[in-house]
Amino acid sequence: MADDGIWQEMVDLYQQPGMAEHCLLCQDRLGLSVTAMLSLILLAVDGRGAIRPSAAAEIAAESGRWQVDVLRPLRQARDALKARLRTDPVPGLAELRTGLLARELDAERIEQRLVLALADRPGARVPASDPLADASSALARYLLALPCSPDIESRQRLCAILSAALPDYDGLDIIRSFDLALRVG
Repeated sequence: MADDGIWQEMVDLYQQPGMAEHCLLCQDRLGLSVTAMLSLILLAVDGRGAIRPSAAAEIAAESGRWQVDVLRPLRQARDALKARLRTDPVPGLAELRTGLLARELDAERIEQRLVLALADRPGARVPASDPLADASSALARYLLALPCSPDIESRQRLCAILSAALPDYDGLDIIRSFDLALRVG
C-alpha cells in the first residue's frame, strides 16, 4: 500500500461506525495523536512490521509537537467559530469554519507524512510477522512512548480500533494480543 493508500485506509477506518468516538475519546484521555496511532496500526496491518520502541519515541515526540504547534490551534479556532455561530451568526463565519476544517485535514495529512517518514527510516521497524501481533505491538509501543496508561475503557476502545483495522481476527485474540504487547512493549 502506497502512503496515499494509507491515508485513504485511515480515512476509511475513521469513518466506520463508532470509530470517531473511540479515537477521539482515546485522544482526549491518553493524549495520543489519532493520525499517528492509526498510521502505525495500518503500516503493521499492511505487512510492513511493527515500529521499534526507539522509533515510536521519535514518532510520539514529533507528532506531539505537530499537535501542539499546528493542529490544536486549528481545532481551537474551529471550535470557537462553532460556538460563535450559535450566538452570533455573522456572515462568513460558517465559510471560515469550513475552511479551517479543510486546513485541519491538510495538517493531519502532513502529520501522517511526518510519521511515515520516521517509520520508513532504516531500522525503524521490525520485520513483519503476523498483522495482529505487529499492529498490537505498534500501538502498544506508541502508547508507551507517550507515556500513558490506558484505563479499562480506553483499552476497550483501543481494542475496538484494532478490531476494525483487523476484521478477520477474533475479538478475544485481539484483546490478548494487545494486553501482551502492553506488558512486553
